[in-house]
Amino acid sequence: MRLKKSAGKKAKSTSAASRVKLYLHPEELLGKPFRDLGVVLGQNCREAANPAQSGIPAARKQMLSRAGKLKADAVLLHQCAVNPAQGCKQLAVCEGTAIKVDDV
Repeated sequence: MRLKKSAGKKAKSTSAASRVKLYLHPEELLGKPFRDLGVVLGQNCREAANPAQSGIPAARKQMLSRAGKLKADAVLLHQCAVNPAQGCKQLAVCEGTAIKVDDV
């Protein structure tokens, strides 16, 4: 008898993140009506310093996933940064505004 791994919450957060579009510049939203759903953050703590893997992609994915849970379909990125933090060699943080773009 074989046991199957359940998809669980991780699969849901991945699909939520994949449905959310990332806007890098406010100009991309010109002429598009949208609702602001609030600020969302994503974080990734790396215990070993590795310049090739800053953790920003993981922090961005977490930010998009959190926006998806707010029923947002897009995020306007404010910034991503990597800094040292207690307990982490590198702490990547991404911040943006979760938005719902209205299709007219």
